[in-house]
Amino acid sequence: MAVTRQQRWLYDRRCRQRGLLERHWCGLAIILLLVVLGAATQPTPTALAHDPHRRALPAADNIDAAIEVIRLGFAAGTAREVLLGRNDLFGDSLAAGSATGRPIVLTRRDVLDRRTAAELERLGAEQVTILGGTDAIGAPVEAELIARGYAVRRIGGATRIQTAVGVARHYHPDAAGVPVVIARAAGDGTQAFADAVGGSALAHHLAAPVVLTPSQDLHDDVAAYLVDTGAREVIVAGGTAAVSAGVEHELRALGITVRRAAGRTRTGTAVEQDQRRGFAVAADARSVLLIDGYDPDAWVSGFAAGAWAASQKVAIVLADGADLDRDTSDFLADAPDTDLVCAAHVVVSACVAAERAMHLPAFATTGGVVLRLPSPAVDVIGFHESNHDGARQLEVVSTGAPTVTLPSRGRGTGSRSAADVVSHPDLAVRAPVTGRVLRAGPTCCTAAITTTSR
Repeated sequence: MAVTRQQRWLYDRRCRQRGLLERHWCGLAIILLLVVLGAATQPTPTALAHDPHRRALPAADNIDAAIEVIRLGFAAGTAREVLLGRNDLFGDSLAAGSATGRPIVLTRRDVLDRRTAAELERLGAEQVTILGGTDAIGAPVEAELIARGYAVRRIGGATRIQTAVGVARHYHPDAAGVPVVIARAAGDGTQAFADAVGGSALAHHLAAPVVLTPSQDLHDDVAAYLVDTGAREVIVAGGTAAVSAGVEHELRALGITVRRAAGRTRTGTAVEQDQRRGFAVAADARSVLLIDGYDPDAWVSGFAAGAWAASQKVAIVLADGADLDRDTSDFLADAPDTDLVCAAHVVVSACVAAERAMHLPAFATTGGVVLRLPSPAVDVIGFHESNHDGARQLEVVSTGAPTVTLPSRGRGTGSRSAADVVSHPDLAVRAPVTGRVLRAGPTCCTAAITTTSR
């Protein structure tokens, strides 16, 4: 339910006139008024507690962050070939999605980190494929891998674009039967990898190659790869700010069908990529991995999760710092049976908001009817006397949201026979209640829903 400027003004005016809640809440929220009428049946116990299925991944650094994600998807001895990328630069790892079904671990430039070495051993790796040239991962690392008995292959180029083309050629010498995912090669800060975070899982899912290009022009080496491998279809990761309409035009000139997996922002693009993998909403997935889409190290969890996400029905969504925006919140809504994993660097408040969006916890019950929070971002719940005769008293269930019981209005009904739920105006509002809805109707600022359990 979007709130327009006019609606905000009307709401502020109405709040002053009616004194629904404290004035400082006015203009910052929308109100969901919930009234439960008398039921013919006696109250019955309701199972309110739920298993939150929430897990936060700890990580001291990027090497740990990658390993924590990999262990979710790969049991001991299950990865014959493992990719190796650099822990502090993402450029060459942008191509990791081309290596369908293979995990990627990270290490420092000149030293094989002991944790990485242990993870290679746990995975049962026989082949290690290094992404990038010796400027990315030095010769000493390669020498140590060989000394440990691994077959070592290095795929690198002068730039990340050439490295990606090399990786695509190795794993996908024939692209006629699969789409090719194209992402931007560079950008300011996190822009350079934001759309590729979910794009990696999409590539693993489609068993598709990933190539990179400048935002404004199709790179010659990429064009050559597409022609040489007989590519017929390209999926562009991100909107025209990431990969321009000019690149799209050049692709079509090569006789290639072009589709975009793009949203209004990077968070919406991640949702669109999930939907391309068959998850219309989070409830369609087995698990959800939440990544802070604006953290400079978000690429680590995203690229490491690609193979796991593709093989085990994991949706990847992005937080907007400490919050969730509407695209992510709407996608997550009402998915109580889907597990939630919060990647390294995700702010606790964003993880909690995601859990709320997925579970929409109960805040009150009566007569077998369960009232749930209508939004993952609730500022306060105000209980008061209903103006409906026969309204049932609500039994409060703690959700962590602040609550207040308003003074009597002389209506002769229970002090908690109705509730005003103040929610953030930019997020969708839902009314997930049990029972039969008798009446529902929005006003400028209020969605009134009357239910009964009869």
